[in-house]
Amino acid sequence: MIQGTGRLGQTPHHRHGNGPRNALACPKPVVGDNDAMATACLGLGTNLGDRPRNLARAADAIAALPGVALTALAEPIETPPMGPQDQGPFLNSAATLETAMDPHALHAALQQIELDLGRAPVAERTHWGPRLIDIDLLLFGERVIATEALTVPHPGMHERGFVLRPLATIAPDAVHPIHRKTVAQLLAELQRMAPTVPGVARG
Repeated sequence: MIQGTGRLGQTPHHRHGNGPRNALACPKPVVGDNDAMATACLGLGTNLGDRPRNLARAADAIAALPGVALTALAEPIETPPMGPQDQGPFLNSAATLETAMDPHALHAALQQIELDLGRAPVAERTHWGPRLIDIDLLLFGERVIATEALTVPHPGMHERGFVLRPLATIAPDAVHPIHRKTVAQLLAELQRMAPTVPGVARG
C-alpha cells in the first residue's frame, strides 16, 4: 500500500473509511474558491527502481503543488509493459484531485515533477520504454483539449486496462467527454472485448 513519505510533500495519505476498499484518500486542504475548482484524474506508472516509493514520492509532490488538493489515490496494480517486453513490469496507480490551476499549468507542473524525481528528459526517452515515473493527465473535468502541448482526455486511455483499472476504484463515475461513458463503463467494455490485453484482466 502506498503511504506518503513526507520527503516531497507534507500531506500523508490515509485509508478512506467511506471510499472503495482499495482506494487511499487524502486530506483535502482548502485551496481557493470552490466555484473555480476543477476535478482532474491522473494516471501514474513506474517500472524502475523502488516502484512503490516512486509512486509515493510522486503523490507527495502532487499534493504539495500550490492550488491542488489530492483527494484520492488508488492502490497500485502490477501489469506487464505495453511496449517492448525486455523490461520489468509496471506498478500503475491513479489519483484524483481538485485544482484551481488551468489544465496547461497543471500538465506543466506534473512534467516538472517527473523530471524532479529523476525521469529522463523527453529527448532522451525511448517510446514505450522503461520509466522511473510517468504521470499522465487523463481527464480535466469534462474538458476536451487539443493543443500542441496537451491532449485531454489522454489519447488511448479508454483502451488501456492499466489506466482504467486503478482509476475505476477511485473515480468510477468520471465521464470521458468524447465517448460519453464513465470510467466504469469503459473498463467493463474493455474487459468484455479484450480480456487478454495486458493490464485488462480482473484481479
